[in-house]
Amino acid sequence: MDEINGSSAPPTALSPQGAAGAPVIPEARPGRPWGFWASIGWTLVIGVGWLLAQTVGIACYVIWKIATGTKQLPNGGDIQKSGLVLALATVFSSPIAVGLAILFAWLRKGIRIGDYLAWKWPGAKIAIQWCFAFMAFMAAGDSISIMIGRPLVPDVMVDLYQRAEFVWLLWLALIIFGPVAEEFIFRGFLFSGMRSSKLGGLGTVILTSAAWSVLHLQYDAYGMFCVFLSGLFLGYARLRTGSLLLCILMHSLMNLIATIETIFMLP
Repeated sequence: MDEINGSSAPPTALSPQGAAGAPVIPEARPGRPWGFWASIGWTLVIGVGWLLAQTVGIACYVIWKIATGTKQLPNGGDIQKSGLVLALATVFSSPIAVGLAILFAWLRKGIRIGDYLAWKWPGAKIAIQWCFAFMAFMAAGDSISIMIGRPLVPDVMVDLYQRAEFVWLLWLALIIFGPVAEEFIFRGFLFSGMRSSKLGGLGTVILTSAAWSVLHLQYDAYGMFCVFLSGLFLGYARLRTGSLLLCILMHSLMNLIATIETIFMLP
């Protein structure tokens, strides 16, 4: 009996006969990602691991403060506004999030991890075109923000940058570690599972963008809406190119531009 994606049937019913009379084994059809609810469940597990790893980063910050002679433990406000806390939490948690996404993709048999997570490069020409389009999209968003009297970057980001202590570590967290982890989760693992369900491509782009925007609770409603719109662009790029690497590149580019804008906003 030959097993094709978990089902069994007699070889003669599935395969033509070879020249020597032996059945020819057909190629197995590629497997599908986890279903809609399973994908959400695994993503929640990834989120829990992500948060626990961030807690370790925060603990390291507190220990460092004590070791450097701080007489009073940092309070919640200090931690929330500290760029060093953000950097440490991001650097500690990102490998955990990426590792769990890869693990749960690997647990789904019949589909390669690279295919599951869309780990492929679309080509330099396509990548450049999408990056320029994304920068035009960001420029339009910045123009609208200026016209309605909104700052280019949220005040919370200015506060975080001013309290970074190790600016290079904050840059590393914002431009590399953060984008990689978030894209692996939202445009990688969760995207694949939802797209293979009845939700389809458009619904997947909208729902993953909404989930990603909720992650940015440090912003106000307008800031979260801007994140949602950026997620729509990234999700559409993922849908059209099938490339998670391109999404990571554009996300990093977005954070790089926002970080440079933050520097110009410093008092």
